[in-house]
Amino acid sequence: MDEFYTDKHILLTGVTGFLGKVLLEKILWELHKCLAGVKLTLLVRGSQGSSAERRVNELLECDAFDRLRQRHGKQLYKEIQSSVQILEGDLDQHLFGLDHVKYEALSKDLDVVFHCAALVKWDAPLQADFRVLR
Repeated sequence: MDEFYTDKHILLTGVTGFLGKVLLEKILWELHKCLAGVKLTLLVRGSQGSSAERRVNELLECDAFDRLRQRHGKQLYKEIQSSVQILEGDLDQHLFGLDHVKYEALSKDLDVVFHCAALVKWDAPLQADFRVLR
């Protein structure tokens, strides 16, 4: 797996959801030796007064990241901060809620996208469901 990601820029969406957090943990676990050569960006929506960065920090406290905390101890947060870019945005907004410059820079630099975002309102209108998929 390391070889595929070498010198790649990866974008993950939906990391605060069930599937996204599992994928994030797996990527961080398997790439711990070569994170310096991998650029990992997490597109995270701020929510209810919490910034994207705070939501990711809270996420790292959940059980899914236990083995990473065992491996890295207190260094986990430092390693992630130095290796992972947290980008506050919203997939439901034009240009993901990013300004034009940030959006263009992101879109020109990406090699791999893992789109794990989902709409979890079970009674949402069908049009809202399709907006998440675009």
